Amino acid sequence: MPNQTPSLHLLAKAPIMGHCKSRLALEVGEERATEFQLACLRDVCAFLNHTVENFSLHLCVPREHDADLQFLPDDHGNVAVHVSSEPDLGEVLQETWESGHSENGLIFIGTDSPIALIRHLLSAIGQVQHGKVVLGPTVDGGVYLIGVPVAWKNPFRNVSWGSSSVHEQLVQNAAVIGSVSLPTEMDMDTLNDVRHLAPDFATLDFRHLETARLIDAWKRQQLV
Repeated sequence: MPNQTPSLHLLAKAPIMGHCKSRLALEVGEERATEFQLACLRDVCAFLNHTVENFSLHLCVPREHDADLQFLPDDHGNVAVHVSSEPDLGEVLQETWESGHSENGLIFIGTDSPIALIRHLLSAIGQVQHGKVVLGPTVDGGVYLIGVPVAWKNPFRNVSWGSSSVHEQLVQNAAVIGSVSLPTEMDMDTLNDVRHLAPDFATLDFRHLETARLIDAWKRQQLV
């Protein structure tokens, strides 16, 4: 039987100082913020590596840097890596959708909510397989997941990426065919976000994650 899983695309900024987690860097410094981005990226890649048959990683790397892929799991043969110097992930997402049409639909995710993806990705895959638009909203009005079935045409029309209206605008774009919203989760963009999610990372389900171990270290340093 042919694989009917939606094409899965992970969009992420490379863990390079001065290039990622800018809001968090203002509070904990660029070195710690970069370390945090690296931990989230490793956790999401490891989860995908053991959960889906294959996926594409779209990595945004500044022009003056080389792409360092050491964060990928050792057995990452199921990962197709695409490197771009485009700093706007919204633009990367649009370009990926335009060039990545799939008869089984597409799913786009990021790295700001590792727990959210672990909790909800499999449900989203099943719903996209059944032709549903799936959106994973975040507390700040963004999204941690976008499921695009074949029937959803021009899904990213007039979306103000990076704003608090992203989820609302995507819902409006999908109004003709309707959309399903996953549970609302929190991105980890600021130190307050990390503090809020620290208890979740300390639970049995998630304390094995590299992000959880880093948060635990920050607790000992009285950062969170």
